Amino acid sequence: MVAHDLRNPLTGILLGTDLLQTADPVTERNFYADTLAQVRTTVREAASAFAEAAARKQIRLGVETEEHSLVLQSDARALRQICDNLVSNALKYSPAGAAVRIELRRTGSGLRLQVRDEGPGISAKDRAGLFQKFSPGSAKPTGGEKSTGLGLWIVHRMVESLHGRVGCESELGHGATFFVELPLAPPAA
Repeated sequence: MVAHDLRNPLTGILLGTDLLQTADPVTERNFYADTLAQVRTTVREAASAFAEAAARKQIRLGVETEEHSLVLQSDARALRQICDNLVSNALKYSPAGAAVRIELRRTGSGLRLQVRDEGPGISAKDRAGLFQKFSPGSAKPTGGEKSTGLGLWIVHRMVESLHGRVGCESELGHGATFFVELPLAPPAA
């Protein structure tokens, strides 16, 4: 269902990219600058949307983005939903006084969005089923929040539909870093 809903926005982006191939270089640079601004804006909007929830739990929420060019041909709404899910989870499992950091940077072949928390970390056993449907894991939310075990499964499905990958790096007792790596452009059809 998620993949189906993403087809229309992605098709529009691909058509716009095809049109750019015939555009003059100034128009193309402006499109890429707008795309960069959209990605940064999407991440900052997600942080802003969760600022009050973070403050209620006394969690410091920060954003770090690189200033050099980040060009991404993707779906801004999907990226926002992915970011929202990851930030929501980080806040849900972090104790009062902790920090949650959203980072956006370019990799060799794409873009990496990661959300780091200072929560309890995730055991190897829980990491094995982390992105499966209805798999809430053994960690308990720190503020009485509920978990259905669907958020990370949705993230996984959305990231796959954008031709990316999602993962988690964690040591029990030392927080977790959830990352999403997306290509700068979707593969040629």
